[in-house]
Amino acid sequence: MEESYIPGAEAPPPAVPRELTVAEVKEYVQLHTTAAKNAIQAGFDGVEFHAANGYLLDQFLQPGTNQRTDEYGGSIENRLRFPLEVIDAAVKAIGAERTGVRLSPWSRFQGKGYSAYGVSSAPTDGLRQAWRRLTLFQRSGHS
Repeated sequence: MEESYIPGAEAPPPAVPRELTVAEVKEYVQLHTTAAKNAIQAGFDGVEFHAANGYLLDQFLQPGTNQRTDEYGGSIENRLRFPLEVIDAAVKAIGAERTGVRLSPWSRFQGKGYSAYGVSSAPTDGLRQAWRRLTLFQRSGHS
């Protein structure tokens, strides 16, 4: 395990984060799914994916942190792809009634002000579709 960076200490500054490869994104979908299954097996009632406050799923949603140029970046539809893949896989694995998602579309995490994930106050069709999908998870367990 690497030591934590402490400003002013002798240690070098941390490396600049790098973009996950598409293969790594797919692996992270599986890791989230495995974690959800493990939580249920351990006796938890359900899981909540934290897609807010600068956590990984939120980083994909936010235009300020997601600078990707592939199918996971750019439009809100593309930025939603990874979080929705995680949610879809968890719902299939443990059920909609055990799957929750924490969102924070107007977050001010790290001093950055976001406006509904970079879209205007009138949501795009992609954002509307994503909210509908999340609502369907709550109602029926089908994506």
